Amino acid sequence: MRPATLADACRRIIAGEPEARAVAECLDSFYLAASPAERLAILAEEPPLTGRPDVDAYIGAIAEYLAKRHALPQVPEWAGKAVRYLAEPWFAGGAEADGLREFLVYSSPAEFRSRKLFVEARPLRRARTPREAA
Repeated sequence: MRPATLADACRRIIAGEPEARAVAECLDSFYLAASPAERLAILAEEPPLTGRPDVDAYIGAIAEYLAKRHALPQVPEWAGKAVRYLAEPWFAGGAEADGLREFLVYSSPAEFRSRKLFVEARPLRRARTPREAA
């Protein structure tokens, strides 16, 4: 069963499920939601902290990115808390090569870059991503 909310996904991560799987399944729930109100409900509850600063920042970036990308009425307030930002940069896949790091810095959406998370240009794309958000 897919997590019904981003908070549910975090509880699954805390319980030991790989974060990539829990987040991907939550994204499927988000993209399949029938209305903006249902999408906002998926993001509304503040997720518990996982104890991993990179994951906690990533969760904040996801909420802000999805809310803005899908023109929801608001970004959840919890997403802007200081604990949802990293002190040191984090690069997707380790990104050891300088050229790759430069590319990720350039391509990262603002909601990720502001948290020092450097990812690809469309980090939350899934097969179920609605066409208008692709």
